[in-house]
Amino acid sequence: MGLIYWWLMPSQSSWSMAFWLLLALLLGGGLNVAVFLMLLKQRLRCCEHDIETRLANLADCLVRHADSTVVPHDTSRSPVTRLDDMVAAVEG
Repeated sequence: MGLIYWWLMPSQSSWSMAFWLLLALLLGGGLNVAVFLMLLKQRLRCCEHDIETRLANLADCLVRHADSTVVPHDTSRSPVTRLDDMVAAVEG
């Protein structure tokens, strides 16, 4: 990368200017990636909260309309495990 800059730069330009430009570009790119990852994390957190809320509502509805074999929701287990338990309780 440095050889490309050296070849493209006019002789009166200094290496310090190229260094600061490269540093600014790397910093800007790093900030873009960091913001993207933070937004992705927030969106996944929102989706997870929605799924947890819907699973809790489903469990409450099943407890009201079915017999007492439906296990109440336990937030310490994964959503997939909880959903499997609810389906198994409803099926038999």
